[in-house]
Amino acid sequence: MDFYDDDVVVEEKDTYKDSGKIRIGKYIKLLFKIVGILIIVAVYAIIFLRLNLKSVPKSFREFVWTDEAMAAYQNDPDFEIITQEPADKYDANGYYEISDIMLCSAANEVQLTLRYNSRSTINTLMDKYGLTERPVGEVFVYQLRDQDGNIYSSYRFAATSKPMSEFRRLVFDGIDFDGLTTLYIDIYYGNDVSSKAPLNATIIAYDSEMYSPKYKFTTPKVGNLSLTQNPQYINKLNEEN
Repeated sequence: MDFYDDDVVVEEKDTYKDSGKIRIGKYIKLLFKIVGILIIVAVYAIIFLRLNLKSVPKSFREFVWTDEAMAAYQNDPDFEIITQEPADKYDANGYYEISDIMLCSAANEVQLTLRYNSRSTINTLMDKYGLTERPVGEVFVYQLRDQDGNIYSSYRFAATSKPMSEFRRLVFDGIDFDGLTTLYIDIYYGNDVSSKAPLNATIIAYDSEMYSPKYKFTTPKVGNLSLTQNPQYINKLNEEN
């Protein structure tokens, strides 16, 4: 007896073609996976790079042993400094950032580090003053001001830079610590040192109400930074006042 039906059509599958489609699908999935991984790695690399470019160099995070500080250390076995983290590191417009604040009453000094973006901050400066060429040299000058309005404009500084960041380690001297409760750092464009200049900024550099740990040294680290005296045109502000 013949059990075959001549009207039944048996569809033969093209297994080679199907397997090819499966392989292509796997390759596409693998490609998307690799691209996704590369994007994630790139994002983390950019974040790490930006953080590294903004990080303060080690020597600018340390206490600067000036001649005055060394003399105070030699004369006082209990020599110590006060450190403080600012409540707000940035000025109101985000142009400048301060860190590593250290107060040394024995030497009448205040030390801090200031950073600004060498691209965005300078671009803003050029826009506000209509400059066609990027300024060179010491673009900004600084002063400290206490809660009573006393001005301290004598300072020395060290300068260094990273791509997109400029750093200044500032050492202000002649500070009167008697009754000191608050210190502000005022920042000015060097070619327009006046109270109404458009790029002025102020940041609180010290607040006696905030936690201020004290630190004692066992051995001074002499000569860790070479300091330069501040530009003289900060005196224009003093003359104005």
